[in-house]
Amino acid sequence: MMRWWVALAALAALVTGSSVPCSELHRELRYPCRCSPAEDGIHMDCDRVVFPGDLPALPYRAPVISFRQRWAGHQALPTQAFTASSLPLRILDFSGNSLRRLTDRLLQGLQTTLQELRLADNLLGDNLNPIFSSSEFHGLSRLKLLDLSGNLIKGIEEGILKGCENLQ
Repeated sequence: MMRWWVALAALAALVTGSSVPCSELHRELRYPCRCSPAEDGIHMDCDRVVFPGDLPALPYRAPVISFRQRWAGHQALPTQAFTASSLPLRILDFSGNSLRRLTDRLLQGLQTTLQELRLADNLLGDNLNPIFSSSEFHGLSRLKLLDLSGNLIKGIEEGILKGCENLQ
């Protein structure tokens, strides 16, 4: 009976285009976020949600294809946040936070899936380091969109986008 209810909630959300608490779409996604179903996975919206401590690890192989956590006050993101999850993440959005740099190995595990990365309106390239430098983008072979607008970047280090053959 419970599985039928979850399927009905997912269908209703898909038809109306609305979001529901994530746990209604996937029982292991017990976060104070909203989720909406897609044909091939789940869009997870954690805008303005502040987690105690670090960003929690998402459940292994959860069908999350997009994760958004804008305006949550992040100053840093944990190392290897998405490595062990084996997620099919295609879209990642941490816009509107206070990120000054990208943590090493933050995007490890997403090299063959990530298509869109939004880091707009953060503090990347601040006065201490106006030349933006990171190896995090190396090897993101499917990345099509990288949004760094609204940051304090004055220049970009040569070779920062090595391996991003599909960037438009």
